[in-house]
Amino acid sequence: MKSKETLAQFNADKITARQNEILDNIMKVSQKANDYLEKGIDTAGIASELDYELRLYDVAGDGIFTNKGIHTNRQKPCYFILLF
Repeated sequence: MKSKETLAQFNADKITARQNEILDNIMKVSQKANDYLEKGIDTAGIASELDYELRLYDVAGDGIFTNKGIHTNRQKPCYFILLF
């Protein structure tokens, strides 16, 4: 009988530990969400990053699709570096 009670207590302790872990995670996510709402969205940073990615795409597309048959020389990579 004692072993069944011990096993039941062990299982209850495991469930309690898991519940506490879940509650801690909820608190962390809630705090991050609260911080996010206080700070707001960095729209300028997002727009800047998007512009940069679009310029990279345009340069890569120009070198791959538009000027397909043209051999590059040493000066084109330098232009790429200066552009960004």
